[in-house]
Amino acid sequence: MVRLFEFLRSCEKETGTRLVTFDFEIIFFLYLHGPSPSMTVLQATNASLAAFVKALKRLTEDGLLVVEQGMMDRRIRNYDLAPDLRAKLSDAFAQHFGELPNRS
Repeated sequence: MVRLFEFLRSCEKETGTRLVTFDFEIIFFLYLHGPSPSMTVLQATNASLAAFVKALKRLTEDGLLVVEQGMMDRRIRNYDLAPDLRAKLSDAFAQHFGELPNRS
């Protein structure tokens, strides 16, 4: 699955055309890695900070992401997929690609 994403990124570089949305980058990263601080998720995207914040806000308002404050530092926000979205994606991936390895 990660190789598919790398392939899409290489196609973007070759064509100079955006093929993968910021929403997809965020959702895909969180699906593979689980709950993560916002800055970690930002680094996994090609989004500017403004575009990233806008995408996070929209995805959270749409109920696709959940957010929790950090335990040790309440300024840090950890994002994850909403449980129903994670279940739907797991079902879809399994149906189309077989089971994905468990995230570590």
